[in-house]
This record gives sequence, C-alpha cells and structure tokens, in this order.
Amino acid sequence: MDDKNLTSIAEGVLTIFPMFIKNFSKIDSISTNANNHCCLPPSHRNILNLLDTFGVLNMTDISDRLCINKCNLTPIVNNLIDKDLVIKSVDSRDRRINKLSLTKKGENLVDYFKNSAINNLKESLCDFTDDELNALLHHLTSIQSIIYNVKCREKK
Repeated sequence: MDDKNLTSIAEGVLTIFPMFIKNFSKIDSISTNANNHCCLPPSHRNILNLLDTFGVLNMTDISDRLCINKCNLTPIVNNLIDKDLVIKSVDSRDRRINKLSLTKKGENLVDYFKNSAINNLKESLCDFTDDELNALLHHLTSIQSIIYNVKCREKK
C-alpha cells in the first residue's frame, strides 16, 4: 500500500477515538458506588481491565502496555492491593519478578464496570437509526476481525 493510503488510515484511526469519546462520553460515567466501592480513577480501572483481559501480568508488562512509568505504577498497584482488587505474587522462576492478578472482588468490579459501560453505550446508541446501527456493527466487526488476524500473525 502506498504512503498516502497508509497516512489516511493513520489519520482515520487518530480521529475516530476522539469522536467515540465525544459521542459516547457517558461510557465512563459510572455511579459513585460500585459494590460498596468508591469509583476508581481511570488509571486504576485500566490496570484492572488489562488484568481481566490478559490474566496474570508482571509490572513491566503493565507498564509497557499502559505507557505508565514503573515509579508511577507502584503506588497504583499498591492501592489496588490495599482495596483487595489485585493480588501480587512472586514468580517461581525469578523471585525478582512480581506477578499481578485480579482477586474475586476485582473480577466482580471489572464485570460491574463492563456492564455499566455496555448499558450506557446501549442508551447512547438509541439515537441511531437501524441502518446506522447495522452499518456500525458491520464495520466494527470488520475492524475487530482485521486486528485479530494481525495479532494472530504476530504470535506465529
């Protein structure tokens, strides 16, 4: 593919995220009390979501995937541990490496956040016509498929 088309794709990716945020800003407006828990800042929720998606990760993996400096990551993780949302264990092969995983309470909170976000999104989507929703579904499914296929090729 030529550079002009690659630039167009890159610009499209960069512009679509702010449009999603603007049009679906209610995604993140979750009640202040989730399972008797105060709302967590986005940085904390991002770590919980990452652990929910990938399972057990070490601090370096989380730091790299979320672009958070390890010095800034440590207090966030400690806060999540204090709230009994994350558990830290030592890697059996290398005791210098700490592995993090969700506790049952953390899993329940992630499920709550997901369900709240889905419900908020569904509410926002009510303003769309059936044709717009069908087109959106088609294109989102295509994008997911393309990204999934690329990720599968990277693993080989």
